[in-house]
Amino acid sequence: MRQPLALPAASEFLTAEPRKTLFCANWNAARDRARRLRRRERPLFLAVLDAVESAWPHVRALQLLHDQLRPDATDAFAQILDFVDDHVCDLFRTVAWEVAVFVPVPGGGVVGEPDFDNTDGDADQFGLFVAILRSACFDPEVPSSAASAIRQATDPLLTWYDQLEPLLKRTADVVQGGT
Repeated sequence: MRQPLALPAASEFLTAEPRKTLFCANWNAARDRARRLRRRERPLFLAVLDAVESAWPHVRALQLLHDQLRPDATDAFAQILDFVDDHVCDLFRTVAWEVAVFVPVPGGGVVGEPDFDNTDGDADQFGLFVAILRSACFDPEVPSSAASAIRQATDPLLTWYDQLEPLLKRTADVVQGGT
């Protein structure tokens, strides 16, 4: 008989940092660039970064779930946890870094090639992966505590891009020569 996997204590989820994180050099540099922009530009770029970060606590919970439970997981649950890591969390970080490229260098210029269409496509795919993950957590091999944690983390992620998209469009317009 298989031993049930125990979820980490809530205090561990609040204090632990996953092995993959949003807060790396690229993200921190974008935050720094946004803070140094002129007063009239700053609010839009900080708002788009804030909108991305609003999803991080939920993605972070999924990444921690993977990091802490994957070593002991088997069968379908192991595959679901791999999907969390390889598709949901990695794609979120990709979208975040794509958004970070939109933040201009103070005084003009950009650090990369911001591409709204590519970022929009990746964000849509992220939403699809979140919906697939949410459905997968109903598999009977997924421990009920893990399924509950997945549902709790994915609920706000299902509509996250709906809130980010208008800001990203405005940001893209500013950076790519629109209004």
